[in-house]
Amino acid sequence: MIYDTPWVIGGRYRVIEHLGGGAMGQVWRALDERLDRPVALKTVVLPSDMATAEQLLAWSQREARSMARVKHPGVISVLDAVEWRGTPVIVMELVEGPSLDKVLRERGRLGRIEVIRIGLALVDALGAAHAVGIVHRDVKPGNVLLEGERVVLSDFGVAHLPGATTLTSPHGPPGTMSYMAPELLRGGASRPECDLWSLGVMLYQMSEGRLPFDPERGAAGFIQAVVDEPPLPVVHAGSLAPLLHGLLEKDPAHRYTGARARDALRSLGSGGGDDRSVGAPATAGGDGDGDGDGPESASKAPQHGPATAAAPTVSAAELLRPEAPGEGSTHPPTVAPRPGASARAPLNTPFDGVGAPGDTPRRGTASPRRRHLTRRAVLLSAAAAAAVPTGIYLTRFLPRRPIATLNARKDGFGAGELYTVAFSPDGKLLATGGRLRLWDVASRAIIATLSGHVVNQAVFSPDGAILATAGQDGTARLWDVAARSHRATLTGHDHAVEGAAFSPDGRVLATAGSDATVRLWDVAARAGTATLKGHTHYVRSVAFSPDGRTLATASVDGTTRLWDMKTRTTTAVLAMEGQHFNGAVFSPDGSMLAAVLSKGRIRLWDAGGRAVIADLDADASGIQALAFNRDGSVLACATKGGSGTASVGVWNVRRRESAAVLSVDTDDVAGVSSVAFSPDGETLAAAGNDGTVQLWNTDV
Repeated sequence: MIYDTPWVIGGRYRVIEHLGGGAMGQVWRALDERLDRPVALKTVVLPSDMATAEQLLAWSQREARSMARVKHPGVISVLDAVEWRGTPVIVMELVEGPSLDKVLRERGRLGRIEVIRIGLALVDALGAAHAVGIVHRDVKPGNVLLEGERVVLSDFGVAHLPGATTLTSPHGPPGTMSYMAPELLRGGASRPECDLWSLGVMLYQMSEGRLPFDPERGAAGFIQAVVDEPPLPVVHAGSLAPLLHGLLEKDPAHRYTGARARDALRSLGSGGGDDRSVGAPATAGGDGDGDGDGPESASKAPQHGPATAAAPTVSAAELLRPEAPGEGSTHPPTVAPRPGASARAPLNTPFDGVGAPGDTPRRGTASPRRRHLTRRAVLLSAAAAAAVPTGIYLTRFLPRRPIATLNARKDGFGAGELYTVAFSPDGKLLATGGRLRLWDVASRAIIATLSGHVVNQAVFSPDGAILATAGQDGTARLWDVAARSHRATLTGHDHAVEGAAFSPDGRVLATAGSDATVRLWDVAARAGTATLKGHTHYVRSVAFSPDGRTLATASVDGTTRLWDMKTRTTTAVLAMEGQHFNGAVFSPDGSMLAAVLSKGRIRLWDAGGRAVIADLDADASGIQALAFNRDGSVLACATKGGSGTASVGVWNVRRRESAAVLSVDTDDVAGVSSVAFSPDGETLAAAGNDGTVQLWNTDV
């Protein structure tokens, strides 16, 4: 989102644009007005829990001190530290380039020369950090930024400083499990050798297009593989193989040192080979938690070979791929993991690291002592599952029950159907309607019930300050989220307002009417600016493309229209004969448009070429609504269901296949009306027609 109002932090840093963020922080592009230069600001997301808030503040201060200690061109520079609204803000140089994670998602793997170049830069950057006693502890592609030929290591939020008190993460163990060294998974201390293991995982991933240990085995199986088993055989690494094996040595005493890795890379750099150079378009900055979770195109991710030769990469789209031929059914049963040789036990199943009694030991089977260490590692690292990319467990490790049920019937206002559910941008609040209610996500309690009209859809503004509602009374209303109060009523539609959407900058609100019109409103002026006509029947939904240039409108007249927001004219009419559209949403990167068809089908369009990509046959009883997860790799759909039943369908977007069906099995549910992913992608909310909201973990 881009800001045109003067929001100045520390008396000199004017915020311009939100670049991204995660559970622990948000990153913003800003202008240093004193020196007239662009900078990046990292702010801390503070929860309501005071103990966790203090922990996050200490975390932020630790990150600033860590980066400030390291003086190296390969480490992002800290320029200043200020305070804003009681929280610290780190002022950093603005790196204008994509994350390595983004490049790998788009390119799959890199050529040998490029791997060597990036590897050398990271070895030197880590060497500079280790020289002053700092262990990064979260070396991964999302924390590596590529600015032309420059390679920059960022996000020292979980770094270990010499002489400092050890901090534990408020969001689980430090680091990301896919890149954690075996000694850390066993509960050992953080040492420089841990960073070198992580570097080895990254170099392997860059070379092979996949991780060295299969993450689809689930947390328990993955940890066992890292602790006990050799990496998967290399296919493309060639002369890099000895270096990869040296860095992935399980015993840190025998692992390649930084100096030895540098020498090996320099020696290899004198050779030739396939060089898939990084040429991704430059984008501003990195994300707040270093995960590289900006708008990504799952459909553009590379296609790998057979599963035996190309295991999934860290991309959530890759992690949700089906089994290889012969491994089992490609259509999973409701909730339960898929049958077949590749299915794994759920995480709550006792794990002993060995087969059934009497099984012939496999090559490399662990000793009893090593198995004991593995079991201990599983217990120590259970919470680390949250660090594995969102979506990894959706296919095979679905929860059998939701993690929580929010019951609107308990607030004394009766049940009523819940037509909508929406998370606030910071993930702390949940809005539901029919009757408009705000929920505190942490406590799962209703904190406000706002009267005015029956709500068909509720949407938060990009900054979370305003809640807009589309009402059955023919009005749209604006609400002050902080004050929990009504701000304005927008009138103009002749009949019910079916849907609403904010533009990415928050300045325009679009509303869909059952009067077959779409209206545009100036949010600040609280006035209508245009009426878009062309549909001949109810307009069910409106959705802005991520760049704000296009508006998609879905109608019962059997068409979805795309509108140019500058000229306010139709640029395309996407039709499906014999069906009507219940809604349409853009993927987070804007490359794809997903539309809900009346007869239980989801149609995927190329948003640029307007071509049909695929039709997904979801549920013959009908689909109510759709939602993409944060990277566009997963699509959830709310289904009507039959009497007394309801479900949420989960789709692997890249494979165009059903990944799961979540059964909402309360007795009086007649359907699921709306679905929404939390901003961090870790929770899926489903609003039911029985007045309840079911919350599901997406990474169990």
